[in-house]
This record gives sequence, structure tokens and C-alpha cells, in this order.
Amino acid sequence: YYTLPYMMRAKICVCLGSGGAFVPRLMRQAQRDLGLAAHTRTILVDGDKGTYGRPNWTDEASFLRQHYSDVEIMLMDTADAAISFAAVGQRIDYLHIDADHSLEGSLADFNRYLPLMNPGALVTFHDTRPNAHPAVTCWQAVDHIKALGFEVLNLGQVGNGVAIIKIDR
Repeated sequence: YYTLPYMMRAKICVCLGSGGAFVPRLMRQAQRDLGLAAHTRTILVDGDKGTYGRPNWTDEASFLRQHYSDVEIMLMDTADAAISFAAVGQRIDYLHIDADHSLEGSLADFNRYLPLMNPGALVTFHDTRPNAHPAVTCWQAVDHIKALGFEVLNLGQVGNGVAIIKIDR
């Protein structure tokens, strides 16, 4: 989550869902370490609905708020955020999908944000280890995306699994 935006020199990083804000912190740190912080954005989108656990960064005293106040927070549903991005012509270099953990919800996020991605952008999916938890079915989305012709590297055996998807469109 640090290396990808660092190597890409990603200008716009978006993280959909993050209980501990680990991923957006790493995205932003990569931009900072490159000396790009003044001209780049990291945006965290979270509905704070609690379906998969409430985020621990909503408190103003949280580590994210204290040390990464330059991470922009959109406290809203991922669908509404996509509409906001589209309205201003926002293009994304690196997207991390970790909000809705269902097959349907994660695929909807992928399809919603696909038109907002720059060519050559990357998308990562979290929780791609099959059957890690009965309520989590987002791992199945990776096969659907691969069947659409996207180049996918799924590291399902690493932790809870992570997949990297290359966007060439």
C-alpha cells in the first residue's frame, strides 16, 4: 500500500473503507516521501455504517487525524463519493477497495470507480482469501474482474488476501 503509490508517483489515491486508516496513511506517506504532498491528494471514503466494524479514526484525537491531517476524509457512502468525483472530473491513479465486503458491493464499487481511473492506474482489493470469514464474499469479485479481461495478481494466501488489478482502459 506504500510501494505501489510510491513507484507510480500517484497523484490521486483513494481508499474506500478503512477501519484503522492504515492504507490511506501509507498512501499519503508515499506521496510525502516523494516530495509530492503539496501537489497530490489522498482521499479516504467511508460511510461509517458499522457493517464491517466502525472505523477507529473518526475521533479528532486518532492517529490519522493527528499525524495525517492532510488525508481528506469523505464521510459518505462510496456510491455518493463516486458521483462527487465524477462531477468534478476527478481521475484516480490508485484505488483501494475495502468498504463493502460482499461480492455485489465490492463489484459495484469497482464498476462505479472504473470510469474515474486513469489509464495505467492500479486497484487493490482487500480480503481476497477465499472463505476467510463466512460474511465476506468480496474475494469472489476478483474472478469476475479477471474474466472481464483485466490483468489481476491475487495474493489470496497473504494475510486476508490482497489483489492488484491493472487498469488499461
